[in-house]
Amino acid sequence: MNTTLTFSCNRFEDAQAHLSESYCRHRLVPLGGRPIELSHVSASFGTEAFNTLSYGAEIEVKANGFEGFYMFEMPLHGGVDISIGQQQAQSQPGRALLLSPGQRFHSRWKPDTYQWMLQISQKSIQTAFEKRAHRRLDAEIVFDPVIELGTPHGQFLQTAMSDLAHYMGNYDSAQGDMFQQRFDTVVELLISNLPYFRNGSPVPERLYATPRHVHRVVEIMQTRFHEALSVADLAVEVGVSERALYDGFQRYYQKPPYEVLMRIRMDVARSLIRKDDLPLSAVARRVGMPHQGRFSGLYRKTFGVRPLADRRTRHKLKE
Repeated sequence: MNTTLTFSCNRFEDAQAHLSESYCRHRLVPLGGRPIELSHVSASFGTEAFNTLSYGAEIEVKANGFEGFYMFEMPLHGGVDISIGQQQAQSQPGRALLLSPGQRFHSRWKPDTYQWMLQISQKSIQTAFEKRAHRRLDAEIVFDPVIELGTPHGQFLQTAMSDLAHYMGNYDSAQGDMFQQRFDTVVELLISNLPYFRNGSPVPERLYATPRHVHRVVEIMQTRFHEALSVADLAVEVGVSERALYDGFQRYYQKPPYEVLMRIRMDVARSLIRKDDLPLSAVARRVGMPHQGRFSGLYRKTFGVRPLADRRTRHKLKE
């Protein structure tokens, strides 16, 4: 172990300065009137670190995003509501988050939230990925952030984190290599089981090949997104039951088929809105959503801005 840092304070300004120095620029906003009681323990091993963090009070956090590392967060008490770009997520006991580098986030910690947080360098993720995949990583990967710990994979991951935390609490300097072994186990479970995105694709990839029926349905969605596709029809087309198709998407993408289809449609719609001057109704029809009000609502939920406002902003940037 290189260094162990224990920091606590009940002054808001000190907490904000400490976290900005430790991770990235933080802006903290206390909520609910309860005074902050920051408790942070960080045990670092080179560029990696195992942390425990609690604010005590309910608090809002705005941060520019981590640079050079991923952050795996596992709440033991309480929970965090978080906006990552335009994505909304929530963590709690039984549901963890993996935040990727460069993602601005805005979170709200519930009172008495206490988390384990594992800081993983981009180099470690890249090395583990290339070793497992037997190929070079040609683009930075952004993980789908939500990890359900109730799944078989999630349970293995939770056990690995518990082993790491137990080791940190009983650290013996004569067994420094034990941290690396436990750390490598967590990283291996993350990169081998979680969906991730590359090159801005709306459809996540996985290190291992997805089942044929899931892969085929994604291909259909990408080429026929404008059609009135239903899960029942898609299941018949690829020769599986609706349940098998739903379970396949949940297992490999942690999303139901309909949600993946909607994201594909929204990305195509954004491309049309930003590049062309098509009427909004025409864009909605082109992506298979003739109900303009529903289309606009989903667009705003996905990107945080209404379609026409997005177009105006894009045009101003070009001027």
